[in-house]
Amino acid sequence: MEAADYTYTIRFSVRCKARELLHPVHDEDEGVQDFQDEMLLEEIGTTLFCSQSFKVLCLKCRTDEDATKVAHYFTTELVETYRRIKRRQNSPLVQSLNALL
Repeated sequence: MEAADYTYTIRFSVRCKARELLHPVHDEDEGVQDFQDEMLLEEIGTTLFCSQSFKVLCLKCRTDEDATKVAHYFTTELVETYRRIKRRQNSPLVQSLNALL
């Protein structure tokens, strides 16, 4: 029997769960914020899904349970990366660097 390819299922699950977790965003320092940056989330997801670790872990999935664990890992990674970037956007250093672009 050929192993199932869980790649698309995992991608779909990660994107859906990340959006669900980011509505609304609660930041300890800034209170509740609405999730608004869909473009940023997509860019982070695209980068994450192109990573070698994503490809390897997807190929190692043999069961639905394996796929669920991989999806959970990458959902956490996506959400934490998104939140870290959004927190740093208000930094004067980041704003000055963005102005140079």
